[in-house]
Amino acid sequence: MLRSTRPAVAFIARTATTRQSFRTGISRASSALSASTGVSEPIVRSFSPYQKHRNGSTSSTSVVAVNGVNGASGDGDTEREVIRRTAARVVSKAIQRVVSPEGSELELTPTFINDGFYYDITQSKDSSSTSQTKSELEDLKASIQTELDQLMAGECEGTSDAYISLTSIHATESSTLRVMATAFESLEALQSYKTTVDKAQTATQTFGELVNWGTGSLDGLEFCLCCNPTTGMMGPGSMPGLVNPGNQSLGPGRTQTRLTDASSGKINTEVMGKPSTLLSSPFVPAKNPAWLAERESIYDTIKQRRDEELALKPQTPIQVVLPDGTLMGRDAPERVVKEGDYDVELTSWNSTPLDVARMISDGLANVAVVARVTHTKRFGDMDAVTAGSDGMDALDESENAGELWDLNRVLEGDCKVSILTFDSDDEAAKAVFWHSSAHVLGQSLEHNHGALLTIGPPIAGGFYYDAYMGDGDGISEKQLDELETEFKASVKRKEKFERLVVTKDEALELFQYSPFKTALITAKVPEHSRTTVYRNGDLIDLCMGPHVPHTGKIKAFKVLRSSASQWLGDVNNDPLQRVYGISFPSKKLLKVHLANLEAAKERDHRRLGAQQKLFLFHKLSPGSAFFLPHGTIIYNTLCDFIRTQYRRRGYSEVVSPNIYNLKLWEQSGHALHYKDDMFTFDVEGEEWGMKPMNCPGHCLLFGSMARSYRELPMRIADFGVLHRNEQSGALTGLTRVRRFQQDDAHIFCEESQIQDEVVACLEFMKFVYDIFGMSYKLELSTRPKKALGEQELWDRAEGA
Repeated sequence: MLRSTRPAVAFIARTATTRQSFRTGISRASSALSASTGVSEPIVRSFSPYQKHRNGSTSSTSVVAVNGVNGASGDGDTEREVIRRTAARVVSKAIQRVVSPEGSELELTPTFINDGFYYDITQSKDSSSTSQTKSELEDLKASIQTELDQLMAGECEGTSDAYISLTSIHATESSTLRVMATAFESLEALQSYKTTVDKAQTATQTFGELVNWGTGSLDGLEFCLCCNPTTGMMGPGSMPGLVNPGNQSLGPGRTQTRLTDASSGKINTEVMGKPSTLLSSPFVPAKNPAWLAERESIYDTIKQRRDEELALKPQTPIQVVLPDGTLMGRDAPERVVKEGDYDVELTSWNSTPLDVARMISDGLANVAVVARVTHTKRFGDMDAVTAGSDGMDALDESENAGELWDLNRVLEGDCKVSILTFDSDDEAAKAVFWHSSAHVLGQSLEHNHGALLTIGPPIAGGFYYDAYMGDGDGISEKQLDELETEFKASVKRKEKFERLVVTKDEALELFQYSPFKTALITAKVPEHSRTTVYRNGDLIDLCMGPHVPHTGKIKAFKVLRSSASQWLGDVNNDPLQRVYGISFPSKKLLKVHLANLEAAKERDHRRLGAQQKLFLFHKLSPGSAFFLPHGTIIYNTLCDFIRTQYRRRGYSEVVSPNIYNLKLWEQSGHALHYKDDMFTFDVEGEEWGMKPMNCPGHCLLFGSMARSYRELPMRIADFGVLHRNEQSGALTGLTRVRRFQQDDAHIFCEESQIQDEVVACLEFMKFVYDIFGMSYKLELSTRPKKALGEQELWDRAEGA
């Protein structure tokens, strides 16, 4: 260690070397400062210009930028070397006077470094001078500086043209004191050096201090790709922002429902128990149960109230701006209306995005799925709502994209409108289409089995619905065909999707027949607030939407399969039936998709792994692969390949612990969001956990000692074993497991080194992908709403 006053973390970027999606971002605070210096006390500047990434990682690299002294003096200049050798003799005399004023002369040998020199002082253990407390080190430094000033004032031989300064005093691991100093040929050069050091010193404090249990906290930090508490547990192949089967985790930076802080409570299963126990009588499958008509009657009563409220809203001419800047409605240029054209005056609380689409063309209106709307001015009070458990939350609006909006939902004022079709680049259109299809599937489950619906989200490549159907057998192939027939009947009826705002009490009344829905409402909807339900035909479901205009938009569909699941993913809770489906706006698209599914079955790695005797799974250790001899050869070959690249690219491989005291995860913030997905256990009265990611451990490693900026960039790689407590129903071959290993790395570097390190990571990723003939897609993460750090640093990061 050459200097303890250096690195201060500024940025982090992440990349991946063997995954099919890549995200870069900027996150995570970390640093390497140690004992006292001659400049101001460091302050924390931890910030994270980083958003959650797509899941499914099997490898990752982090780049942690450390803001330190860049290009410090000491480049081999002969005159400066002479000055520093002379200065070292003067500093030696000053140390002698302070440390051993009356005793024997100390043996002091200077060690010259890039921007100065240092002395290591070894004394007896009972010497007070070796105290390592901060105040005593400060006093010692001040005393030596005083003696140094006196020697300089007396113009010690050879020092008239030297400007000498102590830079730090700290204790080393070998119980010695290290006195560091520098010297320059001019006062301007010395002041410039001090200014540079001061900037580095004040940037942040040591990560080692930050994670020292009880002295700091990382709560609230955005997490990197491999340890994101929202998306990191999702398996490969999931669509960005969509729920993955078996795990209702959502996409970037989003919680499971659109909740305020006050309404984000969890369902307390310990208090509630199994919802089925709250039924007035045991569940018996039945077609078209009586509560369907009762629910419709309650809905009609509530809708009458909302219609009366809507009638009081101001219907004022509004202005609509299209993506290309075209103005429609108020103040828009007059149009020449031809025979058959659809024209209407756009007004608030009356006109809809579908009206806008028809004004553009009937063809667009026919293929439109949903709209994105950004209101610039509202007329009257908006309908503020919260909650929902439909899986659409992650597709909510961003500041630039606008809010997803039903095509037949009234506009509330001046706005920007974008009409989306199934083939739009915006993936939200497909999600809305599949979400609407899930509601039709739910309706079929209610009609055919009297099922009690729970949640029905869109997923990558389709949708599913979870429903309680008692403790009996699963759904048979014949029953799947019957569901498809019922589905077809609903589509043929072209049932309109209707959005209705309801109070919490009204929602509880609507779903009083279902303890599953009432549990969601009780936990997720705040008191005295409103949420939304959607109706298509006689299905009425707790949902935030949006949806397609009517069921007739779903031209082609297929009920694929069913499987078992559990309420809230808890194996000890009520059993549910999960029915999967897929749908498209044309039969041609469905035909192609089904053909691809058949081809995928032939390439399924689970099938090939068994055939070629590469790996196996056992029920006594679900989600943990046994690699057989042939599979182990492949596994080791891949590791050797990556290790060779690590060595060529300057990475140092480490081996880190598999278990940690849970205090580490509490400090990092993971325990708050991630504990349920960890394997935890008691050790001597304290809670411990198996690591689900390497990040906190690598930060402990980096912060375990004082660091010099000369050590940067520090590239730490780890093939450590990771464990994540995935739901048993979500385990899928090697793509969704409980035990796995990543070629994982974290790079600690200066801010000035970020660009080179990110470019190198991208090149590393491309090299590996090219070797295996894999394609990839790059996406840039942007500033999340709950961003840490200073505005100026964010602006610099995003403007880079």
